[in-house]
Amino acid sequence: MLCIAAPRECEAVASAFGGALPGGPGGVVELREAVSLLCVGVGPASAGVSSGAAFAARPPRAVVSLGIGGAFEGSGLSPGDTALSDCSVLAGEGRLEASEKPPYQQLVGLTGIGFPPFSGGADRAPPCPELRGHLRSLCDAEGAIATVSAASGSAALARATRDRTGAIVEAMEGAAVHLASERFSVPFAEVRVISNIVGGPETRPWKLEEALAALGPLAVRIADALT
Repeated sequence: MLCIAAPRECEAVASAFGGALPGGPGGVVELREAVSLLCVGVGPASAGVSSGAAFAARPPRAVVSLGIGGAFEGSGLSPGDTALSDCSVLAGEGRLEASEKPPYQQLVGLTGIGFPPFSGGADRAPPCPELRGHLRSLCDAEGAIATVSAASGSAALARATRDRTGAIVEAMEGAAVHLASERFSVPFAEVRVISNIVGGPETRPWKLEEALAALGPLAVRIADALT
């Protein structure tokens, strides 16, 4: 099962398979035998709800959270590149505290305040090694992918998230889908096509059309690698 967030991402993937659109969040369509697309919606709350409901109704054999994402400065990634997660980080939940450095606040994750979300007792968890092995050759880089509730809209915020998580990419759904996958014992992996370098949109323009154009063919290659 491919778990995809935004309508345009779903459209790009469905079109590459010649299939129908899944509708809004929670909608599922079969792209071909043994390959389905779940629209999870944008953001960790929608992604977690949609994934959990779908997995409860019919747990898939495996899940790949797929979509576009922003690369952090220093990751070595550029728009159009692809990144494979070696660790999903639930990076947007916890407690905000004052900081002496820009952006003058820091986030202490859920584990730091006594509520670790993943079964390993942390804010992060690795993907299924077997899935990761199958997908490695399709991607330009591997590293942690941070799932945030609000994308970093300034260079200072981007640096804070990067430094706190060690992530190479920022996105908004992967760790939530991973958490649902863990609860239902479904193997999980995450792949992102880079659309921008994370920071202020006025200084770091998105290459959205290029990323979406790459997303559909990548989805087909992922399906071929896993079926």
